[in-house]
Amino acid sequence: MSNSDHSKKMTVPPIDIRAPLTVAAAAMLIYSAVAISAASMTRVETSIKVAGKVVSGEKPDVIRHTKGGTIAEVRVVEGQSVNAGDVLLAFDTTAIDQQLASLKSQSEAVDKQLDVLAAEVATSMDLVKRKMISSDRLKDLNKQLATASADAARLTSEITQSEADLEKAAVRSPISGRVVTLSASSRGAIVLPESNLAEIAPDGAKKVVSVRLSPEQSGVVELGMPARIALAGHTAAASLVWKSAERSTDQRTGEAGYAARVEFDQLEKLASQATAAPVHSHADVTLITGQRQLWQHLITTRLAASEAHP
Repeated sequence: MSNSDHSKKMTVPPIDIRAPLTVAAAAMLIYSAVAISAASMTRVETSIKVAGKVVSGEKPDVIRHTKGGTIAEVRVVEGQSVNAGDVLLAFDTTAIDQQLASLKSQSEAVDKQLDVLAAEVATSMDLVKRKMISSDRLKDLNKQLATASADAARLTSEITQSEADLEKAAVRSPISGRVVTLSASSRGAIVLPESNLAEIAPDGAKKVVSVRLSPEQSGVVELGMPARIALAGHTAAASLVWKSAERSTDQRTGEAGYAARVEFDQLEKLASQATAAPVHSHADVTLITGQRQLWQHLITTRLAASEAHP
C-alpha cells in the first residue's frame, strides 16, 4: 500500500461545535434572566436611622426646695448613681447661721430672765402672805413672767424652724437611683422657691430609648412598628411605643421635630442589660418602616442620587 493511500484512509472529518455552544449560551441567558428576575423580586428592608439616649421608663422623683436660695455646693452630676440620703447639693446657710445664733442668744437671755422672775414671784408671794407688800406687785411680776414664758416658747419654735431649715439646706436624694436631670448645677446659682432642683430615676426602673424625629421621619412612622436598638456593642429587637402629637424645638440644636420612645422587646437579653445602662447612654436606633422589592429600591436610590447630583 502506498503512502498516499494510507493518508486517505486516516483523514478525520471536522467536528461542528456551533450547535453545543448555541445551546450553552441559551442556557446561560435563561439562567441569568431567571436569576435577575428573582433578585429583582427580592424584598429589602426600608428603615430610618436615628440617634437616641437611654432614659428611665418610669416617672422620676422630682426634688424641689420650698424656700430656695443660693447654691453653695453641688456634689453630683447628671447620670451619677446615688443612694437614698446622699447629699446632692447644698444651699448657702450664712443667713440661717446668723439668724440661729441670734435666736439662741435671745433664748438664753429670756431663760435667765425667767429664772429671775420666778425667784421674785416666789419671794413676793411670801411677802404678800406676810402683808409686807401689796398684791399688785405680785400681779405685775406674774404678768412679766407670762410675757417672758411666751417669748421663750416663741424663740424655741423659731430655733426649731431654723434648725430644720439648716438641715434642709443640704438637699438629699429620697431614693436610690440615678440623677436624670440637675437643674441647679453650679455654685452661686439662684434657686426660686418650689423650683425643680433635680430628678432621680429609681434603681431597677425599666429603661427605654428616647429619640427625636424630623417632621419627614414622623410622617412615615407608626406606633408599634418594629425597631432595632444598638447599645454597648449589642443589638436587640424593639418597637416604637410613643410619639409626641405636637412638634417641639430641640433646645440643644434648635431644630423642630417630634419626641419619641422606643422600648426593648421583653424577651430580648439586651433588655436586662439596658436596665443597668446609665441614663443618657448613647444608643443607635433603626426604625423599620417597611419592605419593598429590590428593583424598586434600586430605582428609588438612583433617582435620589440623580436629584442630589443633577
